[in-house]
Amino acid sequence: MMPKDKDTIQLIWGIVLIVAGIGIFFAMPGKMAQLQRAGHTDFFILVTRLCFYLIAVLLMGGGARKLYGKYLGEARGGGDQNGKGQHGRNR
Repeated sequence: MMPKDKDTIQLIWGIVLIVAGIGIFFAMPGKMAQLQRAGHTDFFILVTRLCFYLIAVLLMGGGARKLYGKYLGEARGGGDQNGKGQHGRNR
């Protein structure tokens, strides 16, 4: 796979992660209403809500990190051929 193709795939993947996180935020109120109608306890609903919001934040953060890392790295000239930054961590 060529580096240009890999960059495009990484860009698309970052956008997909952000959109998935936003989708969870919009779907949560409806799903919580379904859980309440099903008769689940308030504690169960609270824990479920917290877990799903955490998942949404992590998805959006991961996507933002991918996009930010790629374009900030290019702007600073920090990108190299193996996809690692100046500290040797994978992006």
